[in-house]
Amino acid sequence: GSANVDLFFHSVPSMPSSRGRPSGKVPLEEMLEKAWEENPEVCLKQIFLIGSAREGKQDRHSFYEAFQWLWWKDPATVLANLHHVPECNYWKALLEFLARLCDLDFGRCHVYLLVG
Repeated sequence: GSANVDLFFHSVPSMPSSRGRPSGKVPLEEMLEKAWEENPEVCLKQIFLIGSAREGKQDRHSFYEAFQWLWWKDPATVLANLHHVPECNYWKALLEFLARLCDLDFGRCHVYLLVG
């Protein structure tokens, strides 16, 4: 089967993440990894569909987790698509994303400035 089709049908609110939520379901990060390997463009569109507040699945928590996963996977893709976040989600999603990147437990921020 297709990993992207699996991601489409199985990414639903309260999707388990790799952070230890008990469930028999495949974690979101694992499905994203397989979908990205199959077709990065389709996977990216699905990440935005997961969090789309008006036309998508309206699952902001899974969107945040998926977007953070994408940051660790391919930060250039995140930076190139940041302008789409408020278009399909909300402006506050950008703040949530930044907050998730900042690892406050260790007192440091994992945001890297890319100088081009």
